[in-house]
Amino acid sequence: MTFHKGWGTYLKENQGTGTVVAIFGPSASGKSVARDVFVDNGWDKIVSFTTRPPRPGSAEAENREYEFISPENFQDLYDQDRLLNVNLAYAGNSYGNDKEAIRAADKAVMITDKTSVMKLKKELRSLGKTVYAIYVTASPDELVSRQLKRKETGD
Repeated sequence: MTFHKGWGTYLKENQGTGTVVAIFGPSASGKSVARDVFVDNGWDKIVSFTTRPPRPGSAEAENREYEFISPENFQDLYDQDRLLNVNLAYAGNSYGNDKEAIRAADKAVMITDKTSVMKLKKELRSLGKTVYAIYVTASPDELVSRQLKRKETGD
């Protein structure tokens, strides 16, 4: 994956500015790769909570892609108003982000889904954050190839 050369300047100029970059796109489009470019340049990674289990046989690791928690623990966080960007019914699982982790970050990057981008922007503005949404995709052939590989390997 390559980024437009302007991103290098952006990464440096927006250090400590209260900025959150929300990356979204189709499954297997390279969202994690894009996020990791920001993380490698000193941005805080916001890890989502989810009630879904790790993919069988995958390289998903606790606190890398998701923080895997029970539905009961998720409900407790929800009831305590500790979550932003909550989706309670995505493929039968719940997802959400920790308000305090986002609030504490000077510059953060996170992965979200297309339907949550506008809601997330509104919620983060209420925390005093500037939000930029980045759509990531690949060619249709590349998406299919990556999705098939993910299905075969569990990644």
